[in-house]
Amino acid sequence: MHFKLNDNTGAKTRNKSLFYMTIFAVLSVVLVNLFFQPSFAYNPGVLNFKQTVTDNDGKKYVIGEVQNNDPNNNIESTVYFGNSTAQSQYGKYIGIVGHGMAMPFKIKLPSDYQPDLSEMRVDSQVTLARPDEFLKVDYSTLHMDHNTHAITGTLRNTSTLGAYGITVFAIAEDAHAKVLDVVQSDFISKIPPNGSSTFTLVPIDSVSKYVSYYSCFVPGQSGQNYTLPAENNQTVTFELGSDGEIKNVHYDEISHSISFNVEGVFPQGGWAELMMISGPPSYDESQSLSVMLNGENTTKSISSTEILSGKEYKHVSLLFPFGKNVVSIQPTTPVPEYPLPTLILMMTFLFLMLFSRKTSLFKIKS
Repeated sequence: MHFKLNDNTGAKTRNKSLFYMTIFAVLSVVLVNLFFQPSFAYNPGVLNFKQTVTDNDGKKYVIGEVQNNDPNNNIESTVYFGNSTAQSQYGKYIGIVGHGMAMPFKIKLPSDYQPDLSEMRVDSQVTLARPDEFLKVDYSTLHMDHNTHAITGTLRNTSTLGAYGITVFAIAEDAHAKVLDVVQSDFISKIPPNGSSTFTLVPIDSVSKYVSYYSCFVPGQSGQNYTLPAENNQTVTFELGSDGEIKNVHYDEISHSISFNVEGVFPQGGWAELMMISGPPSYDESQSLSVMLNGENTTKSISSTEILSGKEYKHVSLLFPFGKNVVSIQPTTPVPEYPLPTLILMMTFLFLMLFSRKTSLFKIKS
């Protein structure tokens, strides 16, 4: 004989199964967020010094240095300070500061701006981007002109990849190690692989005759090497350069897209270049790429591949207007690749559905 469970018993069983299914789903989401979501609330950036300097023509500058006190992680930093004559705040993106390192900065102010540095602060967040470790100042080439107190030197790119948008910074000090100025070179658009470029650092005229030393030579560049986590414990590596300010570089594991914000600082707009180095199957040589600029398709901006060291690299080059812009790059035919957290959730729901079906429909035989 065969006996079926009555309808009431079946309903209770189904309700109980749904209860357990809900509990398991909630626990899965909690565990995924606990173990797979990084936290960026940590702010390790501090100001080593801050001050205002003025040249003989009355131009004002805010100078200082951001110190990264995190011994293990790189940070992206922005400094903020107020205006003593108005309720306004000035912000300036400083860039990427390597772990345990420092980055000097110099900000030219509008002629009517009276900076209030009493509450000047630096906001920083941990970043996966890193300063270009292949840019080296050749200290044997440094030479100071004893009339102008300007200093010249050579910057070498020891990488097999080109470096873009470079500026050299240094701190000018007097004979007693007092900070007089932060000097920066002219903009160097590109240094080719294994190439070099000369630079000149000129202090403002109001303090130049007192300069005795330069310290902390730091090459900063808008062309950075990025290695970001991708799906299935893979990584995506690329070089990104621009004559604007690049922020919020991100790789999305679901859409397989690389996105970033770039702000044009010149009235005529600016340029950005991205070179793919390695990545998941969605970015191999057989896949085509599409580019979105501020929501519009600009795929025609993709140039042909660039040949370096016998290997082909996809090279994306695009122009953008003045102001803030959003860029997204992704394969046109992405290969399905599911990240580990998604796989965990999928397997959990599949198991619970099978378990619920089995417990609610079983029969008793005699």
